Formats: sequence, C-alpha cells, structure tokens
Amino acid sequence: MKLIDERGGMVGAIESGWVVHEIAESAYRFQRDVEQGDRVVVGLNRFTTDEIPPIELHRPDPSVAKGVITEVEISEKNGLSQASPNSGQRKSCGQRRR
Repeated sequence: MKLIDERGGMVGAIESGWVVHEIAESAYRFQRDVEQGDRVVVGLNRFTTDEIPPIELHRPDPSVAKGVITEVEISEKNGLSQASPNSGQRKSCGQRRR
C-alpha cells in the first residue's frame, strides 16, 4: 500500500504504468522460478509422467434426450415454449410499445 501511495494512489500508479510493470515483473519471476525448479508445480516441473491417462467421456442416456424432445414438442403444440419461459411476457411488453 505504501508503494501505491507513493505513486499518487491507485489512479496515479495505473496512469504511470507502474501497476502493469509490477504485474509483468511478477509473472516473469514466477515463470523463471518454475523453469529453474525453485518453484514446484506438480505435473509441470515435478511428478510428471509421460503416460497420458485415458479420458472417460460422458455418454448421455438417449432415452433422457428423447424425453426432453417430447416435452418440448408438447409445449410447442400447446403454444408454450420451454426454451423461453417468459416469451409471453416479452410479447406483451413489445405490444405495449407499439
């Protein structure tokens, strides 16, 4: 906080470019420390493996999708839309503007 106050507060520190410089400097130091091994990042510079673990993909149940489609079709037949539950309100608001 003292460093920011010395630069005229946060606005002054931003306008002078000091904040951006400090962020860039911090990012540089962090990256350097990771690359030199002074900072441990598990899976990046320590405890790494060449083996790529298999990825389990989620397979949705087709019956659930069919049920949702059926519900939407029924709603559309009845003049309702589940995709936009407030569509009736929007329509009436739009009609009032005209």
